[in-house]
Amino acid sequence: MNMTKGALILSLSFLLAACSSIPQNIKGNNQPDIQKSFVAVHNQPGLYVGQQARFGGKVINVINGKTDTLLEIAVLPLDSYAKPD
Repeated sequence: MNMTKGALILSLSFLLAACSSIPQNIKGNNQPDIQKSFVAVHNQPGLYVGQQARFGGKVINVINGKTDTLLEIAVLPLDSYAKPD
């Protein structure tokens, strides 16, 4: 019974830790404007040199070549959890 209670507490603590809003490895450096418009960056990339950006999307096609792979991605806005809408 005591071992079951310990396993339950451990499981719940892992579950709670997994509920954080944005994973630390993709959080960025706290820039408020890290989520930029893909179109704006694509049209004038020189304006954004040295800045962090985060884009989201969905892979819609994969083309395998002999030496490389091309991913076609539909750009989608990100929600508050940094996931594509």
